[in-house]
Amino acid sequence: MAGASNGHSWVEGLITYYFMTGDPRAFEVFNAMGNWYVWTVENNAYGAGGQERGPGWTLIALAALYNATYDDKYKLAMEQIVDWVESVQDPLRGVVSVPISEQPSYEGGSSFMHGILGRGLARYYEATGDSRGRAAMLGIAEWIVTESMGDTGMFYYKQAPRIKG
Repeated sequence: MAGASNGHSWVEGLITYYFMTGDPRAFEVFNAMGNWYVWTVENNAYGAGGQERGPGWTLIALAALYNATYDDKYKLAMEQIVDWVESVQDPLRGVVSVPISEQPSYEGGSSFMHGILGRGLARYYEATGDSRGRAAMLGIAEWIVTESMGDTGMFYYKQAPRIKG
């Protein structure tokens, strides 16, 4: 049993539930989840270097936590993820290349997972005003609508030498 995964965990609904009901248990749990998200970033266990959804969902969660609490620990964790994105994002193509599970690493990625990462970068930008999030998100958007889309207007699930469609 591996436990929780940043690529499959969400806190936004719990935060909304707390603000709608004032349920103290919801408050306790979303704060504990916030500490876990920060821990995963501090320990490089949020998915950096793997599928794009781990950093994306982590940014989305941290932005929601920051908007709910204005606690700087969430902002600092988001900044660390954006630093990582900047270090691996192709400055011309916009792609955040990661190893593709079905074959050796290739300069490409998964369209839908890039969408999650782009959404996280947009949430980061909205929460902090840091233009790095906007720039990285626009780079991803450019890659998705150019390289990751075929002639028929269909998006590739994964862009890789043997996977186009």
